[in-house]
Amino acid sequence: MSRTWCPALTADSSLQFDTKHLRRKSGQDGCHALLSSMGRTKETAAVAAECDASVKELSTDLTERVNSSISKFSAYVVASRTNMAQWPSFADPSVVAFCEAAIPLIAQTEDEAEAIESNEMPVTAYHLSHILKMQLELERLPDVKLPSDQVVDFIAHVMRLEAQRKNSSISESMRRVTLMPSPSAKVFLAGVIEALNINRRMMQQLRFLALAGEFEESTEETVLQEFLQATQRLVTLEVPYTALSHVSGILIPLLKDSMIRVVNMEGNDLGLSSNEADVIPLLAEYIKENKFLLKLNLSYNNISGTSAVLLLEALATSDTRFTPQYLPESENDGKDEEAEDGVLNDIGFFLPHLHEEEEEEEEEEEEEEEEAVNLAQAKNLGKSKKKRSAEEEEEEEEGEEEEEEEEEDEELQQSQDSDDDEEGEEGEEDEEEKYKLPPHLVKKFARIFRRLLRDEREARVDFVGEYMNEAGELVKELDAIQAEIAEEKRIRIEKYCQRRSGWSHLQVLRLRGNPIGNKGATGVAAVLRHEVQLEDEEIERIQTELSDGADKLLSELLSNRRNCVVEEVSKRRQLINEHRSAWSLMKAARAEKARTEKRSSVVFPAVKTSSRSVTGVTVVGDDEDVDDEEALENSMDEDGEDSRKTAMVRSTTDVGFVDDVEEFAEEEEVTELEEARGNWETPFPRTKRGLQSLRLLDLCSCQIGSAGLKRIGDALRENESLEVLLLRHNHFARKRVALLATEEDAEEEAGSTTRVDVPHYVSPGCLSLFGTLTTNSTLKTLDLAYNNMYPESIRALARALSSNTTLSSLSLEGNCMGFNESPYQMDPAVIKATGYPVDAAIFSRSSCFLELLKALLGSGVTTLLLGYNDLAQCWFAEEIEWLTRLCCRLHVLYLNGNGLLSEHLTQWANAIQTDMKFTLRELKLSRNDLQGESGGAALGRILSRCQENLENLVLDETQLGSSGTVSAFASFESSALRSLSLQRVGITSAHVLPCAVLTPLRRLIISDNPFSLSELLDFMDVLRGSASELMCLSIWSREVMMEKHLPELQLKVCLMPRLLFADFGIMKRFDDVVDADDPLGQIEAIFVHRHLSRMADGVSTCNTP
Repeated sequence: MSRTWCPALTADSSLQFDTKHLRRKSGQDGCHALLSSMGRTKETAAVAAECDASVKELSTDLTERVNSSISKFSAYVVASRTNMAQWPSFADPSVVAFCEAAIPLIAQTEDEAEAIESNEMPVTAYHLSHILKMQLELERLPDVKLPSDQVVDFIAHVMRLEAQRKNSSISESMRRVTLMPSPSAKVFLAGVIEALNINRRMMQQLRFLALAGEFEESTEETVLQEFLQATQRLVTLEVPYTALSHVSGILIPLLKDSMIRVVNMEGNDLGLSSNEADVIPLLAEYIKENKFLLKLNLSYNNISGTSAVLLLEALATSDTRFTPQYLPESENDGKDEEAEDGVLNDIGFFLPHLHEEEEEEEEEEEEEEEEAVNLAQAKNLGKSKKKRSAEEEEEEEEGEEEEEEEEEDEELQQSQDSDDDEEGEEGEEDEEEKYKLPPHLVKKFARIFRRLLRDEREARVDFVGEYMNEAGELVKELDAIQAEIAEEKRIRIEKYCQRRSGWSHLQVLRLRGNPIGNKGATGVAAVLRHEVQLEDEEIERIQTELSDGADKLLSELLSNRRNCVVEEVSKRRQLINEHRSAWSLMKAARAEKARTEKRSSVVFPAVKTSSRSVTGVTVVGDDEDVDDEEALENSMDEDGEDSRKTAMVRSTTDVGFVDDVEEFAEEEEVTELEEARGNWETPFPRTKRGLQSLRLLDLCSCQIGSAGLKRIGDALRENESLEVLLLRHNHFARKRVALLATEEDAEEEAGSTTRVDVPHYVSPGCLSLFGTLTTNSTLKTLDLAYNNMYPESIRALARALSSNTTLSSLSLEGNCMGFNESPYQMDPAVIKATGYPVDAAIFSRSSCFLELLKALLGSGVTTLLLGYNDLAQCWFAEEIEWLTRLCCRLHVLYLNGNGLLSEHLTQWANAIQTDMKFTLRELKLSRNDLQGESGGAALGRILSRCQENLENLVLDETQLGSSGTVSAFASFESSALRSLSLQRVGITSAHVLPCAVLTPLRRLIISDNPFSLSELLDFMDVLRGSASELMCLSIWSREVMMEKHLPELQLKVCLMPRLLFADFGIMKRFDDVVDADDPLGQIEAIFVHRHLSRMADGVSTCNTP
């Protein structure tokens, strides 16, 4: 913004300064007198204001003089890039992996599901006042982005507003807070964190926090502790470029026990020599012990190869065990519960005393004596009844008289001395003795009182028994509850320990911009190894577990064996007993059968009648008696023989089985097994599976050479987890040799050596990496951009890709595919120094570009980045044909910066057959010279083949002009196009894009074109009428002073209700409320209002198109 106000200037005149020495006053007449020392502040302010105004005028004049030919001197370009950096991304996800080294995280456990970031767009406010204007409509604010110097006021305003409303809906709805660097003030993060800690409700709900500012060395540890304790649900913490090394000794140990999943420490110089010894070991321990970390960004931290090895070896050995003994000792939570149990069980107060039985016996004796006295007095009771009644009447009369006398005595006592008082007391004692109860009544009353006490104690005992029963049931219930709580706690601790054990869950590791070199690549290879050697502690632990398991199995085996033998003996004894019983029954049945048969076989002779027949007695002969005796003797002999057999069976079987059971433990086989207990030697492999969670590894600009890449390639052959490998801007494919200088050159350039590349060289590292592609089945994205890969290396890569079907994204930008391999085009000195082969076969072989296209057609690659490869040098008919065929299956194609002309695009368009349809979703042809209508017409023919799927088109710096742009989009009708970039194309007319192109657009970049003011405003009118879905717009011209025409632009923005982001080439800096209320501030306030309205209406603000 313009800074023309100066406190030292008057309304009539201004201070003049020397043009060469701006801090000195000019010696010309008319200038003010020298200010005193007390006015130096005003003098400095005047100097600053005058310099700012002068520099702005000078830069404006310079820009007008050089026209728009020098883009680097334009402040619009810088401001535009800064503004568009806050926009949502419309690039394909495969391109995002290359540019931002980001992939969607995968939740392996339940708690990791929160780490999956949403694509909601934040409410970006460049000044707090833009949000304050919406406080009446502000109900929820889940995602906000603010300058870091305004966060304190923001927290205060939110808490004040919630106090007025008596609800905390705003704080409880906040999930993501992003702080942007402040352009006008230096912010110290200790104060920012303290301000955030005040709003505990917001901190408890926060999931994402990005800080911007600087940590001080004086930052207290309690501030960071309170911060991490308050943000228990924080998932992402970003502290890039914040001088984290000042507090790394405090923060990193605190992060080790946290559950933060994504940490960004980019650009904090953690690997500098002054910080390396203190920070790197803590960081290595954090990486090794924390199992919740999913993504770690350590880019641009000056981490050396030695430090990288330490960090990567910690990751490679992160298979650790966390046991409950490592948990902090907590206080005994069961003390209060035990105390309550003790109170419930302590009923001694309610139980009878030990001497209560003796008291009961005494009471019984007294009752017997009283009964005897009552019997003796019962006889005289009737006689003395009348006398007793008369005496009672007399006593009543005497009592009345005595009362009267007492009243008189009380009146007299007031005037009597102390002697009279003593006499009165003696009189009262006499009266008490007179009315004293008889002894038997005293005993009776005492007995009744004791009986009541005894009844009370009995009732109390009954109540105590009932209380004991109920208390026992309550204690049982409490014990059950406590056991359940203890079991839940045990399970929770077990799950926590299990969650913090095992391998690290790290999925994304970024080391971009750290000079780790080949030494650091050794650590990378250790991380990528599929199998790793077991450590001594692990071997000992596994051996102990196997030995204990073998002992347990042996115990179970011996126990089961003994049980089987005992069961077998018992069963066989049961069978023997059953056999004996059956044998006895059979013998009895046989004997009974023998008797029956004997009786039935006896023949009775004729009976002779005798004189004694009257008695009915029959006489049998003597022969029959002899036969009966013989049969009885035979049966007895058989029974004796059977009993001998049975006894023999019993004696032979029982003794043997009893010995088996008793002598089981004394068998030789059992003894040998017992001796082997605890001395088992179980062979097992001394290797285990390595880290299986790492999915993205960013090694761009890490100075990795051929030796380091060879180690990585060898380790990657059997790796089964890595999906994205970024190796951009290393030197593993390059070999340089010294150029032999002639004598004249040697004399002129003494001490200097010229080095040149060896173009036909293929490094061992490249061969190892390319060989990995033939066996690896998980790698999907490979970035080899800007590695000086010459055609021979590209051919080796093509041969490897021909047998690979898993790779889907490949970047080869910035290599030397278009290198002219003809030796006749080289300097003989270069040929001699490099040993380049001079062979006629070179002219007959196909180009590396063609071999690559043929290999890609049979692979699974759908994203291909070939920018800045000088492909115009190998753009021939056969290459064009294969490229055309490949476009029928590619989704993303980058051909930017290859020197393509309109003739090359015409050849490409002519090669397209009528039945071909491109599947391209994103096409980038920027920085190619496609001048005029011919280039636009050829581009239009190509676009017509992919208009059904094309979503993102980039044509920056193609010099199409207005006519070429009209020709390119004349017949283009696509409902899928979401993003179009026409930066520095040379458009001067507002009506270059048809309505069919503008209607579906959500992002349009048409900046840095030589629009006049009227054409620029007309173009915005066209957008207002046609681009109804437009969300992001960048439009500015070097021919127009954009800052002076912001009011007109504000009116146009108001008429475009869907627009949420706009870039007019002006830096969005608002130092105070006055700045925030100027036209640019009002435009930003409009956008904030639209964001909040969409959020309140529940409209999705997804980043992706």
